[in-house]
Amino acid sequence: MQGLRDLTIVAKSEHTIHITLKDLKVSFLGYSYPLLYPTKQYQPEEVLSHSL
Repeated sequence: MQGLRDLTIVAKSEHTIHITLKDLKVSFLGYSYPLLYPTKQYQPEEVLSHSL
């Protein structure tokens, strides 16, 4: 994030961060509930083939 000069961290706490990037306000919120399904690890080429 050092290369983002227009990024400002407004507030952060455990599992939460609020930032501004230029004039855009962004919040990342943690969600610590169990997943409904197990995660699956994809190879990069699999992700590309699904997005086409």
